[in-house]
Amino acid sequence: MRENMFNEELQLFRDMVQLFIKNEIIPNVEEWSKAGVVSREIWRKAGETGLLGTDAPEVYGGAGINDFRYNTVIIEEIWRSGVAIGFSITNDLVIPYLMRYATDEQKQRWIPKLCSGEHVSALAMTEPIAGSDVAGTKTTAILNGDHYVVNGQKTFITNGVLADLVIVAVKTDPQAGAKGMSLLVLERGMEGFTHGSPFEKIGQKSQDTAEIFFSDVKVPIENRLGEEGRGFQYLMENLPQERMTIAVGAMAAVEAMLDYTIEYCQERKAFGQSIGSFQNSKFKLAEMKTEAEVGRVFIDDCILQLNAKTLSPEKAAMAYASYSESFKSGGWNAYFISTMEQFDYDAEYVSSVELGYKSTMMNNRLRLNAAYYTSKFTDFQVYQFQQTTKGQTFITLTNAGKVSSSGFELEASFIPVSGLTLSATLGNNDTNYDEFKDGGGPGVDYSGNKLEFSPENNNSFSIDYRYPVGNFGRLKFHYDKANKAGFFTNNNNNKETNWVEAHSIANLGVGLEAASGKWSINYVINNLDDTEYLINKTESFLRFPRVHRGLPKTSKFSVKYNF
Repeated sequence: MRENMFNEELQLFRDMVQLFIKNEIIPNVEEWSKAGVVSREIWRKAGETGLLGTDAPEVYGGAGINDFRYNTVIIEEIWRSGVAIGFSITNDLVIPYLMRYATDEQKQRWIPKLCSGEHVSALAMTEPIAGSDVAGTKTTAILNGDHYVVNGQKTFITNGVLADLVIVAVKTDPQAGAKGMSLLVLERGMEGFTHGSPFEKIGQKSQDTAEIFFSDVKVPIENRLGEEGRGFQYLMENLPQERMTIAVGAMAAVEAMLDYTIEYCQERKAFGQSIGSFQNSKFKLAEMKTEAEVGRVFIDDCILQLNAKTLSPEKAAMAYASYSESFKSGGWNAYFISTMEQFDYDAEYVSSVELGYKSTMMNNRLRLNAAYYTSKFTDFQVYQFQQTTKGQTFITLTNAGKVSSSGFELEASFIPVSGLTLSATLGNNDTNYDEFKDGGGPGVDYSGNKLEFSPENNNSFSIDYRYPVGNFGRLKFHYDKANKAGFFTNNNNNKETNWVEAHSIANLGVGLEAASGKWSINYVINNLDDTEYLINKTESFLRFPRVHRGLPKTSKFSVKYNF
């Protein structure tokens, strides 16, 4: 497939790009990485070599080759080299905008200096509170006679430090939403136009990325790109090539990493042989190679479609999302949990069945999980902790028969080191109890009652540490602190009483987990510390406040299956 895409001329061009990277870029990477920005000289050399403005007309100093395969070669070789430098911002973003929407005068004024490398360019859309939501842009450009007055801020701008020319997404009509957006070209030296220091990033350290600021910047109306109010449309029209720029680079990085991995597996020795000769290593390498090959065929097809002007924004988004996104969604999947729980002060178990759906988005350290669940309890017992005016505490038992619960939870987890998880959860659930079988304790009769719970709000913070045991098991240490608040109605002999119930719960547990395939088993022993307040809202005073601490241990066994 690649042989059909790249003819001899393109291969010669690739050889030239590789030589340029070897001689002009690689020797300077360490210096640039420390500085957080490349030199201006490398831009001028790239312009002299013909790596900038490949598809710009020759009259403006470009190569006049309207073929994205040339852009592809530059992107691939830079990504394969492991060097971060923003040539593609000029080639694949800024110059295409200027070619489409700039006037002849604007093209003559800006494009030649971009092709020669004399000027560095940037595209500024992202804001501190508006990333993918471009229509939510807050930077304003208010027309005042023959110029616009620009105020606002952009962030994560590639080439933000070196940029001499920046295409900026602004709101010329803040009340019109996306229809009030326009594109202005700001130039270095305009009063009030400044940039911050390069960000210190985890990777791509030589690529300057910075914030840029606008404080009453006067931008001549002649620097507006295209028509006023059509900026959002222009941004959407250029998405296919912008997305392909990222997808092409990501695919090249995948292939480079796979090559490094195979080389390492062939060289690294263990037990008298290369680790690549082990059967499991062969399986894994074959899987990775297969995924890379499938991705390559798809990306190359998108490149040809882009050249033919038939690549849709949707298909470009597929390429972008499939091979460049660091966050991956696990998708919605159903799960089934069966649980048995025993309290030390009673021999009987509480059993429940839970069905739910969950979706997880994650990278290496952050996980976001959303879950909907519904539970059914059988042989459920309610333990009433009641405190009298004399300070005596009574524990009474009420059999609820059947209890149902359903709810929604949103959880964010952070994994600072392997095995340690910090989680915060927000939830909302609704619980219903059937009529109680037994009477209650002092001062209240639950016989024949029916409790109706409105949705209960809860939030919690937890810490989990898991230590591997064997191939499938883990020793789990768990701590959580939760706050819950709910409202319920007690119907007793046609008399309705409304209550507010609040809990502050601390839970410390230790247990074992085991997982294989779609099955997982969990056994945990917990120590609970529960402070509960029960307020009678109907009679407007605190009645039967229940404060109980140091509950006995509970043991919980659950089996989970993911469909």
